[in-house]
Amino acid sequence: MEHAIRELSADHRTALTLARIEGLTVKEIAHRMNRGIVCVLVLLTAVSAAQADDKDEDPKLVEYREHARKNKGNPGTGKKVFETDKAACARCHAVGSAERKAGPNLLGIADKYARSQLIDHVLRPGAEILAGYGTTVVVTRTGEVVTGIVEKRGEEALELFAVKGEVRRIPTKDIAKEENSAASLMPEGLQRELAPAEFTDLIAYL
Repeated sequence: MEHAIRELSADHRTALTLARIEGLTVKEIAHRMNRGIVCVLVLLTAVSAAQADDKDEDPKLVEYREHARKNKGNPGTGKKVFETDKAACARCHAVGSAERKAGPNLLGIADKYARSQLIDHVLRPGAEILAGYGTTVVVTRTGEVVTGIVEKRGEEALELFAVKGEVRRIPTKDIAKEENSAASLMPEGLQRELAPAEFTDLIAYL
């Protein structure tokens, strides 16, 4: 719960305090905060959801998150981590080059997201998927299942960036079924291959 509360805005904190500590009703909170009742309900719902997420969270995720928050890390070492097969980041992400890969180009990613958000995006890749990077699942007529990001779609074939970063070309005539998936192509738990210090260095590089 402590992590969830740190991530909340001032309004979320105020609404939580008035509800939990002072025991005010939604209507009373709305009056005290000079907000609409619907706005207060949204704030309190977000607080409850954040707390529920933290309650069910893997303690190992907390360990990596807290280490990366409390330590700056070494960007130079993080670049090496990024390029290793162990982290596998470079398979699907470019940093500055024009090469199109399965995942978004990470150049300037720190200008878009705060450090705490970067940490959570790496730990929970499926929490937010950027437009154009949704996962497509294709089942061929032979029963093969291919999962990836659409690179090119033509009349004769569909090309996907697959899980390991390679491009798979599937002839249209061989496709039996195609559907979108809510899951991220970037698998959960990549940090398990890294020590907390290595994870922190990776965040410093990003």
